[in-house]
Amino acid sequence: MQGRSRILVIEDDPIFRSLVVSFLRKDYLVAVAADGKTGLDKAIIHRPDLVIIDFQMPGWDGITTLVEFRRHPNFSSTKFVMLTSDASKETVVSAIHAGTDDYIIKTTFKKDLFIAKIHKLLAPVVAKPVILSSYQQKTQNLKYAEISSLPKNTVSDSHTISKSVAVASRPTRATKSDSTDHNTALTSNSNAKPQAPNVEEMEIELMMDEWD
Repeated sequence: MQGRSRILVIEDDPIFRSLVVSFLRKDYLVAVAADGKTGLDKAIIHRPDLVIIDFQMPGWDGITTLVEFRRHPNFSSTKFVMLTSDASKETVVSAIHAGTDDYIIKTTFKKDLFIAKIHKLLAPVVAKPVILSSYQQKTQNLKYAEISSLPKNTVSDSHTISKSVAVASRPTRATKSDSTDHNTALTSNSNAKPQAPNVEEMEIELMMDEWD
């Protein structure tokens, strides 16, 4: 039988910390810390599978704590959830950039939703075929859209690439007119710069939609 997952709750508010623990201790092994530095020290001794971090804390705030965890090689597979009372876009974006996997707003905290998020993050990896989450699928679509926005002559199939390599391998003697035409073509192409969509900004918007 597989052992229970370990969860570390880093929260300076003792009342809210106790509430979170009461929701989790039935299914998980739960440890607590009142600040980020203490939490990291505990995690190094007993590596958690998931860490819940409060955004606003004395000493290390949530972002600093998350960054310190992400820097440590022991926690490359650990999941992170950010807790905060601030639902502003700036807070969400800073948490995403720091490396959080999910985000929970305290002012709209609901037990069922909270437990569902934790279960989802700690669910065992299913054998292939892999089914992408809606966020992953949207992200792939955005990246494909970025590639598709480039001029068609920048994308070649394998046959065209092989043919080009074969031609390039032949010894050739460049003429002055060839060099002039080539430089003219380069100048012309450099003036036409495709405007790719801002994928990072769109990814952030999608992640925020997922967390609503």
